[in-house]
Amino acid sequence: GGSWGASGIVFDGDGNSLIADMALTDKVSISFVMSGHIFGDKGYAFSGLDSAVAHVMSCEAPTGSGLHFLTKFGNGSNPWCWEAFTPTDSRYIFAEADARRITMTVDLAAGSVIYYLDNAVWATQIDASGSFTDLTTFTVGRQLWAEYMCEMTDFRIYDEILAQEHVAEIVGDFPKLAKKPSPAHESTDNYLNVTLSWNPGTDANSHQVYFSTDESAVADADTGSPVYAGEFDVNSYDPGGLELMKTYYWRVDEVDAEGGTMEGPVWQFDTINYVMVEDFESYDNEGNDVTAVWADKLGLGDMQRLLMNDPCISPVNSMRLRYQVPYPPYWAITNRSFSPAQDWTVSGVKILTINYYGDAANFTLPLFVTIGDGTTDANVVITDVNTLVEGWQEINVSLPEISAAGVDLNNVSYMEIGLGDGTNQLMSSSKWDVLYIDDIALYPSKCVLSESSLQADITEDCVVSYDDLAYITDGWLRDSSSAETIAAANPVGLWLFDDVNDLTKATIGNNLTTGIYGGTGGALAAVAGIAAGDGAVMVPLNTHLIVDPTIVPEPGETRVNEYTMVWDVSIPAASAYAPLRWVGLCEFDTVDLTSDVDISVIYTSDRIDGSFGTHQGWSPQLVKPDTWYQLAVSVKNGAFFNCYINGELAVSIPAEAIDGRYSIADTFHIFKDNDSEDPDINCSTFALFDRALTAAEIKSLVPVELLEGDLNADTAIDFADYSILAGEWLVEDLWP
Repeated sequence: GGSWGASGIVFDGDGNSLIADMALTDKVSISFVMSGHIFGDKGYAFSGLDSAVAHVMSCEAPTGSGLHFLTKFGNGSNPWCWEAFTPTDSRYIFAEADARRITMTVDLAAGSVIYYLDNAVWATQIDASGSFTDLTTFTVGRQLWAEYMCEMTDFRIYDEILAQEHVAEIVGDFPKLAKKPSPAHESTDNYLNVTLSWNPGTDANSHQVYFSTDESAVADADTGSPVYAGEFDVNSYDPGGLELMKTYYWRVDEVDAEGGTMEGPVWQFDTINYVMVEDFESYDNEGNDVTAVWADKLGLGDMQRLLMNDPCISPVNSMRLRYQVPYPPYWAITNRSFSPAQDWTVSGVKILTINYYGDAANFTLPLFVTIGDGTTDANVVITDVNTLVEGWQEINVSLPEISAAGVDLNNVSYMEIGLGDGTNQLMSSSKWDVLYIDDIALYPSKCVLSESSLQADITEDCVVSYDDLAYITDGWLRDSSSAETIAAANPVGLWLFDDVNDLTKATIGNNLTTGIYGGTGGALAAVAGIAAGDGAVMVPLNTHLIVDPTIVPEPGETRVNEYTMVWDVSIPAASAYAPLRWVGLCEFDTVDLTSDVDISVIYTSDRIDGSFGTHQGWSPQLVKPDTWYQLAVSVKNGAFFNCYINGELAVSIPAEAIDGRYSIADTFHIFKDNDSEDPDINCSTFALFDRALTAAEIKSLVPVELLEGDLNADTAIDFADYSILAGEWLVEDLWP
């Protein structure tokens, strides 16, 4: 509210949520700031929901319509269509990407609606009808048309009619300020040659610009300050000479015709952290052929190049290499020249990074990168690259190493990407491999995990800090075994698989039984568990375990809808990377066996490591083969379905239906699928709870061996691990 004492609700743009439980009278004022392409191609809306009539205030009609309107506040029959919002009308109010405040006062008792643009009356209406009395909820951020969208900030509803002076107080100096900075405020990855621009304020005659890497200096500056860049007649400024990985701050003060100034806000942006060598965006299929620049060096037709848009990192293009090396000279090489030669010493760059995407069916030929200056022998760097990986990976090559080999980095004239090592790799002449290349760039020293020497960098951000200390603290001096901890949490079923004579034996609850589905099963086998002396079971392909949980549904429900399941499992690499890539964990339907497994870990062509979840949602790629994990689901159907990996929330899936697919009937199956997608899996513990455990409870169940923080691998998190962390405290290990 304003100083006149009006009450209001403010939506500040930090969320897209709703303003709820608000009883409106028939005297209402609504005010908001909106920016973006409001008319012509984009718009924004908010609505109040009613069972009979859609209460919508819209700022856009579909492209091609003559009606761009504000409409339907109340539930009356009057459509309230305001046709002056057409782009061809002289009162068209929004410039492209501008930001303005619109305020409407609605007095349904008097039939009056007044529209304000900023602090001035823009239009009026005298025949409004309807009522707000049944409207208790406004939803902010709802789209009328999926293709229309823009930005709304500072949304307000008042339960009274604001006078024009009240509207002016809300608007304040906003129209006079410089707005819509480019680069956008807090934007990242801006190029070093960026030109600053902005939308001028309403009374601006000239613009005073302040620019620096020092935020406080810009905020406190005047025209006598070192950060003052000058006064300009145009609404743009070229700062020139920007540096990599810097945060810049700037301010624009608007000067009116009388010399008065309106101080603007401090804006900021970050520059890119790389110098691009090749992003493949300059090529197309209309005369700019990628093969004209990236050549088949040997001319044997064994290195095919093709422009692709999937997969890619850059906005549009990548380069696909399709190659074979079945005969002498046992190389396949693509190369390009740089004319003029490139300077690879600018901005303190130290690393050449090449992004690549492999194929699981590749032959695994060795890959190398060659850099040359045209006057010396080329520097050949054999790189450790896994071309089987189907997902974007990095090749990182040290520029100092290339320089030490005799290459003049001030005069780089060509580079090559080659496969093979000059020897017969026994690759068939009918076999072709595929590799995608994108974004070849130069970076300063950066976090390259494969080169890091930090033991205590648990979070893998190349610095030892409080984030890593939190993991040590969480697991320090935990002295109970996993089995004891889980048993103390009162599960209704616990199976530890420690008895080699009876791998189905229950510690708590009923013994398991085995089943076979989808083919010929195999016998359960005793294998080593997580720690020394810990037993586990290997459940082979087509064999599963049947769980009789003895849980009863809640009153009014036919199935069990609240539960927690916990598995300690390790998925063999052969199970993950064979054609059987859905590793089944739980199947609820024991009658109709035609549907896929309900809870699983999935390894697909675009998932290098496994994703944990259900058909309704998957975690990131967090489950590596041949590695022990504790996987858990905490479920309350109708409310939540949360999946955890080693005690950390991996994905929260939308709530499942009560008594639906993900509820428990009499029994359920673990490690089973309907079509032989339940390959070998090792399990050391399975536990079932008849309640949805909290995140803290689930974290307390994780075996200490799986907790991040056991830095010296002695199956305990204690002072020895803290000592390692203390020795590396706040060390940043960038490479090279």
